[in-house]
Amino acid sequence: MRSVSFVEHIELDFSGNLFNEGLLLEDIDNDGSNELVLGNVNGEIFVFKGTASKPWRVSKQNGMITCVGSGDLWNRGKKVLVAITADGWCHLFDVKTSAQKSIERKPEDGYTMRPSYSQLLPSNAKTLLIADIDGDGLCEMVTGHTDREVYVHRWIAEQLTTESSPAKEIPRGHFAQIKSWSLYSQITSLVIYKASRTQYLLVSQPGGTFINLLATDISKTEDKQEEHSDGFKADFPLPFLRSKQNQGITTTMVTLSPNHSSNRDNDDPELLAIGLLDGDLSVLNQNRILWTLHLEQNIFSLSKLDVTSDGYEEIIACAWDGSTYIIDSDQNIVKFEFRENVLAFGAGHFAVNGANVPCLVYVTFSNTVVIYWNITLSRLTPANLVKVTSDQEETINALEKLGVAEGGHIDKNKFQKLCANILYG
Repeated sequence: MRSVSFVEHIELDFSGNLFNEGLLLEDIDNDGSNELVLGNVNGEIFVFKGTASKPWRVSKQNGMITCVGSGDLWNRGKKVLVAITADGWCHLFDVKTSAQKSIERKPEDGYTMRPSYSQLLPSNAKTLLIADIDGDGLCEMVTGHTDREVYVHRWIAEQLTTESSPAKEIPRGHFAQIKSWSLYSQITSLVIYKASRTQYLLVSQPGGTFINLLATDISKTEDKQEEHSDGFKADFPLPFLRSKQNQGITTTMVTLSPNHSSNRDNDDPELLAIGLLDGDLSVLNQNRILWTLHLEQNIFSLSKLDVTSDGYEEIIACAWDGSTYIIDSDQNIVKFEFRENVLAFGAGHFAVNGANVPCLVYVTFSNTVVIYWNITLSRLTPANLVKVTSDQEETINALEKLGVAEGGHIDKNKFQKLCANILYG
């Protein structure tokens, strides 16, 4: 394992405590640039945009916020911001709605948002997933709760009220519960996992296990789609059974694209990364465990992000003390040491200087948020000068003319002497 250092960062003003699910990196105003959304336990929502240290949008008096998300819940091809409170209130914010309706100007706070729609749903939500879980082309909202319940809600549109232009349409409707499950243990993560032309809705359970709630055949067309399972599926993927010593330890999950590594089969299934609070991390390909490793610290957050700009995602694991591990599916690891203990962590893309760039977000206990935005790495694997030079065709051609390389292969002894002569004469 090697260490890396990230320098360029942005510090933001933020106060209050928040759950890790209260942090979101997403384009909530549909302008192509990602914002950072933070919802705290005091009912305040702060939206940060660009390099400004002050929030771009603010919303207050919403109740204790436990999770935030963004997606096309209205199924109009436009994302909305979702905030869910501990007592069950679900607030939707359409940032692009008429300024007179949803955004007010207050000199002391800047622009203050108001919910475009609110509805009381089951209480005690702790995690949120917005996705098309049943393959019908419409987004649903899936919530996992502290009472071990999972609910699926869908927006039921009634009609549209047009104020002055089509761009200011405010949908009328409500959320309807379409599915629910009662589980055996506490829930931490909800993910959509695709493999063998089937999409699965997975929910994590303590001790490195998970349950498949819903299986959808995504190879069928809409009019020929098979019935969906609405019960527990135990045949695939198989639960990842751990030893007795960590059966009650919190488990988080994240899916990785099928091109993430060379560990692929003909169906190109996604990979599933499973992390335990005690530092155990495993990667699965369907029901086959590719590898397992143990990290030095307790891991509370698991994310995915392409930090090497090669189109493949890496696993980002963060510990409470700020230790951050970047891992690819071949177990190559680099470590970044953040300077403080961490209240919440997120990895994703954030718009800096007009472009969405990979970033790491740390919420500290000292009322600051730190965004490291220049974190692109050339590679995770250790490399020496010979290896790097071997990948450069022009350099190889030049070395062949000097007699240091032949047939595309570098003579290490001659290359070492050449470097010594250049550096020391």
